[in-house]
Amino acid sequence: MAGLADLFCPDLYYDRISSVNLDDLRSRGIRGLVIDLDNTLVAWRSSEIPPDVSEWASKAKKMGFTLCIASNTRRYRRLAGVASALGASYVTGVSKPRRAGFRRAVRELDLPAECVAAIGDQLLTDILCANRAGLLSIFVERISQREFVVTKFNRRLERRILDSLRKSGKLPERRMAG
Repeated sequence: MAGLADLFCPDLYYDRISSVNLDDLRSRGIRGLVIDLDNTLVAWRSSEIPPDVSEWASKAKKMGFTLCIASNTRRYRRLAGVASALGASYVTGVSKPRRAGFRRAVRELDLPAECVAAIGDQLLTDILCANRAGLLSIFVERISQREFVVTKFNRRLERRILDSLRKSGKLPERRMAG
């Protein structure tokens, strides 16, 4: 069972995406970021990018990171709009936790997997997918409590997994902006 739990364990854990330390990622050799859309970059079903997220993405681009949004959303116009506003590319038809979408995102970034990190707010989709794809996995807390009904169900299981990872000492310490 320990092996199964490891599939859901993020490499890094932050309170939100704008707290993700880009200098740390660069020192780890990360040059590309595969990023979830809903409740990671924007609130669920929203196109409004919070100012701190916009500033973080701008800093990432200036530091030479390439960004690709990989989302399960079927609202492609919204996805394209957020990607354009952040200077990111995007992939559609992503079916997390299946790896194919993240693999396409890595190809879009034109980088080897070891130079790519994935950032998302869900253990059961984003982190599982990142770990299965061999990417550095970064878990961030969700932007909003509002979410898809299936996601609400998944959150109950996610809380149990987080508790188990904490008790086992495997969950990285949650980092905050500072």
